[in-house]
Amino acid sequence: MRPLLGCALVLAGALLGGCAPEEVERFQLRITALSDEGQPLEKLPVRIDDEVIGRTDGAGRLDVALPGPEGRRVNVAVDPPAGFRGGTQSRSVLLDRLVRRADGTRAPLEVETHFSPTARSYVLLVDVGIPALPVEIFGVKKATTNSEGVAMLLVPGVPGDDLQVRVTRGQRPDLSPPFLGETFTLPDHASVCILDGRFNVAHKAVARAHRPSRL
Repeated sequence: MRPLLGCALVLAGALLGGCAPEEVERFQLRITALSDEGQPLEKLPVRIDDEVIGRTDGAGRLDVALPGPEGRRVNVAVDPPAGFRGGTQSRSVLLDRLVRRADGTRAPLEVETHFSPTARSYVLLVDVGIPALPVEIFGVKKATTNSEGVAMLLVPGVPGDDLQVRVTRGQRPDLSPPFLGETFTLPDHASVCILDGRFNVAHKAVARAHRPSRL
């Protein structure tokens, strides 16, 4: 009887072991949100198949472990932050265990999003060679040229808009033309707008003293 009892116990153990749930395989996924200039964007909600699973950290990242099986396709969506253009960016990701690093270890699946701001700051550089002249933006004085006739300032603007800049002769009626100006179309990236020109300076004629003629 004992041999039969032992066989029964072994068989029961095998059956119970076969009924134990298998551990679900998980796939590492890294979501990164950046500005179009590479700056991290934090606290952005990340959704997997329309369910919010977390927010990006100070480095603009969120690391998650998604359950398989391999071959499962998930939709990853990141909403744009306030002050940035465009709508929600989404991407379909296939869970694949074959993504590996050079050393053979499994690398996380990666989704990287980029958002462009609705407004930017542009550097305006003015060089006219004459000091103490007013620098105007859309007719409003914003700066004055320094002792070398140069001015530099930071100007906010919206990509695609125009930026009208001019330097007037101010209290210098001896200068011509009355102003030097330029209209810039602001690009969709950080940029420097340069107004480089020269005024003509009128030189006053100096009266010469006449010596008395000899008789």
